[in-house]
Amino acid sequence: GDIIAHLYAKKSEVTLTKETTDPSPEDQSNPDSNKGNGLGLNETPSFKITTTIPSYPETDKELKFTITDTLEPGLTPPDAKDVKVQVDGVDITKDDATVTVNGQVITIDFTQDFLKNHSAKRDVVVTYKATLNDKAT
Repeated sequence: GDIIAHLYAKKSEVTLTKETTDPSPEDQSNPDSNKGNGLGLNETPSFKITTTIPSYPETDKELKFTITDTLEPGLTPPDAKDVKVQVDGVDITKDDATVTVNGQVITIDFTQDFLKNHSAKRDVVVTYKATLNDKAT
């Protein structure tokens, strides 16, 4: 799916990566195996988004950092409570950011207070599982 990190204000550039982990990797050593390659219906691959909080000029008053991940129609998104967000290895709380799932879109909105106290290139890791449904191709 498409991932968008919306970055407003004059701040540093950040990079963002997304990895997928197959929950049951198939054994590729036996080419005659009847187990198919890749993911199957109802499997729940793990997704990991890695980025950093940008650094903002001290003069900025309106700090905003949002991570948006749009899942393919073949994936059933998790509940918002099952999306795990860590900054520098520490789980964030609802006071730090709001996680919402609306249709196929997962959004993480960091609060202004959190950004004021945690800017300057801190590592952000978002992890969740999504289930392959019958729309998967």
